[in-house]
Amino acid sequence: MTKKSLILSAVLSFGVAQLGAPSAHASASIFGSGLGKECYDETVLGASSRRTVDLCTKAIESGALVASDLPATYVNRGIILMRMKDFNAAIADYKRALSYIPNLAEAQVNMGAALIGLGQYGAAIEQIELSLKNELMTPHIAYYNLGLAHEIMAGRAAGQPYFLKAIELAPEWAPALRKLSAAP
Repeated sequence: MTKKSLILSAVLSFGVAQLGAPSAHASASIFGSGLGKECYDETVLGASSRRTVDLCTKAIESGALVASDLPATYVNRGIILMRMKDFNAAIADYKRALSYIPNLAEAQVNMGAALIGLGQYGAAIEQIELSLKNELMTPHIAYYNLGLAHEIMAGRAAGQPYFLKAIELAPEWAPALRKLSAAP
């Protein structure tokens, strides 16, 4: 049975040591059954274990994924790797996803989050801005991550406009609300 894939964003977080605040990222959804769907489900549930990385790897190597599910599974495995703070491996997975779908916004915003984790803020901003140009389904995530990068580089005031934009787009979104309510 052929699986139909749709890129859908879900908010997942991992800690960024420099700020003590979570960076946000978007997962790629897979509809249907099998290992790819299991990888997605684990990603949404917040998995961050070697076992889950292995599950996603089996999905990728199985040859059973339809073409649109393969890049989505790379994105999801990248998110799990990022949660484990293996930022370089996560970036490699996002690059693999982008080799299949060059303008995959979810891969770009996640690459930006991983680059924040590596302290490469200028490069992170570039990737995140690309995700916005490529119709990211959850742009509040991108604006939040832009806020984190600008805050780290230039101080609290530099991040505020981005957190405000994130709240404008998703008024009840807790991570951005927490950033704006945090004491200076």
